[in-house]
Amino acid sequence: MYKMMTNPVITISDLLYAVLSYYMERIGSKPTKTKLLKLAYLAEVEYMRRHRKRLTDASWVYFLYGPYIDVYDDILNQDFEVEEVETEDGYTALLVSSALQASDRELSFDAKMAVSAVVNELGSLPLKELLDHVYFETEPMIAVERRGQPLDFSTVMSAEYFRVIPLTIPKKAEKEIREKYRQRARDRHSESGHS
Repeated sequence: MYKMMTNPVITISDLLYAVLSYYMERIGSKPTKTKLLKLAYLAEVEYMRRHRKRLTDASWVYFLYGPYIDVYDDILNQDFEVEEVETEDGYTALLVSSALQASDRELSFDAKMAVSAVVNELGSLPLKELLDHVYFETEPMIAVERRGQPLDFSTVMSAEYFRVIPLTIPKKAEKEIREKYRQRARDRHSESGHS
């Protein structure tokens, strides 16, 4: 089973604040309560992918429909402002904001990069698409077997696994391949009766 880390890089509250700040700066609106939590989870995954260690010591579990931390509501009530609004389609949304200024909480460069990457890549997705990504494309959620179980971040694949290695071939071999391809195209063209 996955062991809890003893020296977190940042607190979960700091991570939530960082995601909120980057989201509001880049997207230009307040995130919903659900979106904020899922983006924080994805920042944890991204940090693990890049640095092979956890960003926070938050105890993420598979709860109801996905990753959750049991202290989330307490953190929101203590450190953030949650506003209930009615959406255009008649639903209720909980939007999160904070009175703190960006300079109130400092992050390491590596933590900023993980948060920024997640918000830039996934922050503007509609919630349903974001949830599909979280549930079906992140290793801790893929690996968990049933609700209530802790999420195992050691299952996250290293960034090295996803690195694209450019294919290079000598110029002479490339020229030979191109000529063979052209010859085959000419042969097919003449076989089909076209001159």
